[in-house]
Amino acid sequence: MMIVETYKNVTERHEVSVLLSRANYYEIEQLMLRLEDSLTKPPDETVDITEMSTMEDETFAISEYDISLEEMVSAIRKINIPYAKSLQDRILLLSKLSAEEPFYQAPIVPDSLRDFISFLQLTPGIKRPSVVLTPEGNIQAEWHRSENQHLVIEFLGKEDVLYVIFAPDPKYPARTVHSTGRATLISVITLLKPYGLNSWVTENDRKDNK
Repeated sequence: MMIVETYKNVTERHEVSVLLSRANYYEIEQLMLRLEDSLTKPPDETVDITEMSTMEDETFAISEYDISLEEMVSAIRKINIPYAKSLQDRILLLSKLSAEEPFYQAPIVPDSLRDFISFLQLTPGIKRPSVVLTPEGNIQAEWHRSENQHLVIEFLGKEDVLYVIFAPDPKYPARTVHSTGRATLISVITLLKPYGLNSWVTENDRKDNK
């Protein structure tokens, strides 16, 4: 995912609330990379020329699902959340930025965006996440409160997510728990509730952007 290299040096890509320390970025990035590596098959060393596409094909494929992407983005405004407009603007900005860097950044994956929207609908009272794109084009939602309170969820499509959480240990609050895993869209928040998400992820406060 290369969170640091892809986003930290491009201010527009990060919202102010997610500018973490270098150590935090490095640790979260390494956990997500190890998690993704464990779920990825070893690459096939053979190259099939028939799988290679031309630039014209790639351009056509991108423009082909821009229409449905716009429809999904507009649907965000219909969700009963106080920050719907600011979130919609954020997704549109990320879509624009990805179009400006086609060699380094894949466009938004429609299935990933669809799952992110479903997640917002299925999780009443969720605080506004900071949103970035992975280089593969997946939506990645982030909640950061303090040095030991971070939650990152990457929406893979097909109702699957990857997550990384840093949180105080429920039994020994002075210690920090680091947990990573893969879960379904519906169950991820339920699985993580023992880590005290209600105080910093799933309760809106009055300062959320509208």
